[in-house]
Amino acid sequence: MTYSVTYDGNGNDSGTVPTDATAYNTSDVVHLKQNSGGLTSPAGTFLGWCASATLGSTLYQPNDTTLIMGSSNITLYAIYSSDAWLKGYWQFNENTGTTAADTTKHRNATVSSGAWSSSGLLGAGFQ
Repeated sequence: MTYSVTYDGNGNDSGTVPTDATAYNTSDVVHLKQNSGGLTSPAGTFLGWCASATLGSTLYQPNDTTLIMGSSNITLYAIYSSDAWLKGYWQFNENTGTTAADTTKHRNATVSSGAWSSSGLLGAGFQ
């Protein structure tokens, strides 16, 4: 049995959602698509793809190869945020709960002491 990956614009106001015609087998590596269609959203800048529309799981980058196909179809949702907090988010290491040396506030997202605050963030899942 094979499975598919579907991309969802998740509230985009312009651009085209990529398509993936690949028939994946369980345990295949999924090569995530670029934002080649120029998806944009009032929520902010395109960040990547997530299996949850509200960033409730791992955020995957375009061309990422860490997503392994399971035994069901997958929908990946575009995730957006404002440019102002990108630096802080990407310097936070989700796996260890530690942060980089930068403890600057980015659009009310504080990256310091191994934690980050989501108050004031824009985008899907941060309202």
